[in-house]
Amino acid sequence: MFQQYYQRFLTANPNVQHFACHSHHYWPDVTREAMLEYWDDTAELVDDKWQRILGEKMPQCQSLIADALHIQAPERIVFAPNTHELLYRIYSIFDQTKRSRF
Repeated sequence: MFQQYYQRFLTANPNVQHFACHSHHYWPDVTREAMLEYWDDTAELVDDKWQRILGEKMPQCQSLIADALHIQAPERIVFAPNTHELLYRIYSIFDQTKRSRF
């Protein structure tokens, strides 16, 4: 179903059934192009890259995700640097004075 988006990893690992999660999973091909684009932006802009990333790229990404999820307010889509921070953010919504059930 989604194999077309993972051709680089699938070609490099033929006949492998891979079930790892988080950063060890196969990455979609588009992430390679995104990393190269980031590298080129960094080379061109050096310290000024953050305006492009935070001012252009991030809002564009928020809008794409919000559209896909049918969310009216793209600014409600936020990013975290890792899974641990994401879970910390989720856990922080619970009332710490009460027992939580997961």
